[in-house]
Amino acid sequence: MGSYCELYISNFPIATTKNEIDPFLLSIFQPNDLVIFDRKIGDRFQLLYGREDSIDEQEIAIQYFNTAQNLKDRLNVIGFTMKKVEKEFENTKRESLERLHEWIKDKSFSNNKNIEDTLKAEIELLRNSNLADFLSASKQIIKNGFKIDKVNSAKPENTVVEYLMQDNYGLEKFPYGYDQRTLLRALLEITKPDEKITYDITELVEGGYYESDPENIYEEVIGNVTYDYKIGDKFLILTEGSSDIQILKNSLELLYPHLFGYYSFMDFGISNASGSASSLVA
Repeated sequence: MGSYCELYISNFPIATTKNEIDPFLLSIFQPNDLVIFDRKIGDRFQLLYGREDSIDEQEIAIQYFNTAQNLKDRLNVIGFTMKKVEKEFENTKRESLERLHEWIKDKSFSNNKNIEDTLKAEIELLRNSNLADFLSASKQIIKNGFKIDKVNSAKPENTVVEYLMQDNYGLEKFPYGYDQRTLLRALLEITKPDEKITYDITELVEGGYYESDPENIYEEVIGNVTYDYKIGDKFLILTEGSSDIQILKNSLELLYPHLFGYYSFMDFGISNASGSASSLVA
C-alpha cells in the first residue's frame, strides 16, 4: 500500500509523493523549519487521508513548515520566479495540446466517440485558458476545500475547476512541468503571505522508510541527490575583505533569517587570501 508525504497550503494538499521525500520540495525548507509534536491520528489533515478506525490513537507528527511569504522569497532566490512559472505553464500546455492531438489521430486509441469528445473538450479548454484562469480556479479549489476524490456535490460552474478536479491527485493537472516547486510558486501567488505551508513526512518516518533521527533526515535526503547539480548547494558570496563578509553575513542573518541558509561566505582565514579588489578579481 505504501506511505505518503504531502505538501499543504493551509490544510489543502497540493503535492504528494509515495514512499520517499521529494528532495526538491524539501530544499525550499531549512532544517530549523522542522517541528515534531504529539497529536491524535484524527487531528491529521483529513481532506487527503485519515484513519477513522484509530482516530484517538496518538502519533508523533513530523513536519516542516514556514509561511507562504518566506517560501516565496526562497523560491525567488533559487530561480523559481513568476517569469519561470509563466514559461513552464506555456511549455507544458503546448506539450499537452500536441499529445492530445496525437491521441485523436491514433484511432487505435480514440476509436470511440466518448473518448474523442473528451479529448476535444480538453483541447478546447487548454486553448482558451491562460495562467490567470488556472490560478483563479486553484484559488477557488483551495478556498472551498474541494475533495480530492470528487468535486463537491454542487458542481462548479468554472470549467477549469472541474478540469483540475478530474483526477485523484489534487492540482497536478495544473500545467507546471515536472518540478513541483514550480506548482508551489504559482500557487503562492494567490496565497496570503502569512498562510502556513506544511510538508508532512509523518507516515514515511512511521513506516520505516527513513532510519535516521528526524533531525538528521534533511541532510540525508538533500545529501543523497545524485543529479548533475547539487540541490543543496549554496550561493557563495565573495568580497574584497573579511570585514565586508562579517557585515553582510550579520545583516543577512538579521534582516532575512529565512534566506540565510541559502548563502555561504568566503572564509579569509581558511583560504589565506589577501583582501583587495584586485585579489577578488584574481
